[in-house]
Amino acid sequence: SYDFLDGEDTSLTLSAGRFFSQLGLETRDLTGLYQFSNGYTVAGPGSALGLQDGVRLNYSSDMFAVGLSVVDGAFTNDKLASELGYELFASFTGVENLTVSAGYASEETEAGVDLDIWTVNASYQIGDLLLGAEFADGELGAATDAQSYLVMANYSVNDWLGFTARYSNAEVGAVEFTEYTLAALFTVHDNLGIIVEYRHDDEDTSGDEADTIAVE
Repeated sequence: SYDFLDGEDTSLTLSAGRFFSQLGLETRDLTGLYQFSNGYTVAGPGSALGLQDGVRLNYSSDMFAVGLSVVDGAFTNDKLASELGYELFASFTGVENLTVSAGYASEETEAGVDLDIWTVNASYQIGDLLLGAEFADGELGAATDAQSYLVMANYSVNDWLGFTARYSNAEVGAVEFTEYTLAALFTVHDNLGIIVEYRHDDEDTSGDEADTIAVE
């Protein structure tokens, strides 16, 4: 990456290589999550909007940021495919403790199937309480619409204990998914943390259910 401005409050950065998608409230980097798992967001279950290979140009200031990425598959990240994917991103941070972001990703697969998704999310910090929400809508092919939304809250009790609660829902075509997550976060040391998560998933169409416990 190279910053053309090299300023204290502004940057214009060109990056090439492998990087995470900027879309979505939740990072795909597990160390940046407020719980163990990702919710049903951006494109619903199985979304590949995560690590991407390509080129990105980002401009950022203390008020807002915008970015454009050209990648080897915005959704599929298929290194054998000849089609490229595109991602647009913008965020506003001009109000204290509030971040609002929006983005769009598009790709045409080798089979000629159009994939696109747009998403908007916001987070707000109130003292020790962080609130977040996200909505996404798109098409995963001509006959498959996808919508998803997420709400979450993280509360820091003290320097070593925090809790997260999250609910997310996705409809992909005729199938609907729902999850409920509760997590406890323990800070053992400056460089050591432990997350304990309980998650309940429902596939509303078939009635299938799953319970998961994770320790990270």
